[in-house]
Amino acid sequence: MNKFFKGFFSRFSWYSGVITGILFSSLIALAAPLVIPHIFNDGNLISSTEVNQNFTVIKDKINESEFGVTIGMSGDLYVSDGNELILPFDMILEDNTGGAFDASNYTFTVPPGEGGFYNIYATYLGDTYCTMQCEFKIFDGASEIGMIGTYISDTQSTQVKTIHLPDGAVISFKAFNGMSMGAVSYSVVGASTKILIKREARF
Repeated sequence: MNKFFKGFFSRFSWYSGVITGILFSSLIALAAPLVIPHIFNDGNLISSTEVNQNFTVIKDKINESEFGVTIGMSGDLYVSDGNELILPFDMILEDNTGGAFDASNYTFTVPPGEGGFYNIYATYLGDTYCTMQCEFKIFDGASEIGMIGTYISDTQSTQVKTIHLPDGAVISFKAFNGMSMGAVSYSVVGASTKILIKREARF
């Protein structure tokens, strides 16, 4: 029996470390608190059912943090002066959402039960000089809900935007050219433009 408890608590220390690691990563990712249903102390009798329930909670938390989709563009998008155009993200590069992004109409729909805080990780490039009026925006239907950043001449930009999306929200991305100076245009370089839409916390 003593050998059993010595071996078990050696494994229990590793198990506690896993829980601690998940807790810290959850805080960093702004995730909802991880609640472990069963807490064990030295000398407690531990059932396999309780241990399995704890591991199920950890597995579900890991799966929650992996909910996301990476998208890209197969071609460039020319944006003339005064125009605001939807960015044609027609390539799904990696999908852990079960098909939440529709590459035919360039929209992401939040599935039932998956509403919460999302991070939009974007890397993008515009090939022509543009000032602060050349913008990379997020839309929910016809309403602008955030701006990822601005296009700077021939500069690869990387930005992160956190937004709250409820169940059923349908978002898309647009490039805006507000220069209004006549014949000032730019192209969004498709090969250098990618987005990761990642849910960080259900809420």
